[in-house]
Amino acid sequence: MSELREGLVAYSPTRVSAALLRDEKGWALSVRRSVIVRDDDALYAPVIAVLDEHCTNELSSETETDEGMMFGRAVRSRWRVWAECPDEPHDCATLLIPTAREGTEVVAIDRAAVN
Repeated sequence: MSELREGLVAYSPTRVSAALLRDEKGWALSVRRSVIVRDDDALYAPVIAVLDEHCTNELSSETETDEGMMFGRAVRSRWRVWAECPDEPHDCATLLIPTAREGTEVVAIDRAAVN
């Protein structure tokens, strides 16, 4: 897993804004993207890289009116991100299995069995 650093992950005015933040529970990835920005969009690639390289858990995702974004609508999402594999259910970056973002269910991982 790559090192986590606080700050912007991706930014393009009216299209995408994503940042890694430290809070009382650890790391969080906060993303706001126009409804026209897809998961495979080059502007969104840095966000996908963080999600693929670290253990994560999606906390929320909502589509809302946002006049600052292209077409006036945005998807706001927030993930918990771990620098190391946690002892709780999550989308695990250390296993070579499909991710929860690809439609599989979140599973609890026994870290001792993985390492």
